[in-house]
Amino acid sequence: MKKVSVSWSGDRCFDGVDSKGMPVDIDGHQKLGAKPSELLPIALCACSAVDVVEELRKSKGELLGLEVEASFTQAIRHPWPFQKIHLHYVVTGDGITVDDVDEAIRLSLEERCSVAATIRASVKLESSFELRQPEHPRMQL
Repeated sequence: MKKVSVSWSGDRCFDGVDSKGMPVDIDGHQKLGAKPSELLPIALCACSAVDVVEELRKSKGELLGLEVEASFTQAIRHPWPFQKIHLHYVVTGDGITVDDVDEAIRLSLEERCSVAATIRASVKLESSFELRQPEHPRMQL
């Protein structure tokens, strides 16, 4: 069994540690670290991004960049559960197709991302993407 932890460091601040000992700064006031509840959409972005990168590396094109942004809504009453998370992917690649990106995102959100698998029964997950060409494409010889 893996373990993660948080230690209170004063006020609403905590020092988080992942299962490999990597630090995570957490702050309920969002001055010195991430807001605890926002770590969930951050984790979803990161989990899916890893999957998408791995899948796009298998394509015939060259992946040059990936950004994933999460927009979300929460209930208006305590405990403010997440209701919807929309992931928007911005992929920069040379020779990567719209179909490549669409399939990579689908595989991630439906089959591979453990965070998505954990929350999709109670949180509506949506996605969109942009495929950008590099500013300086590879030269064809």
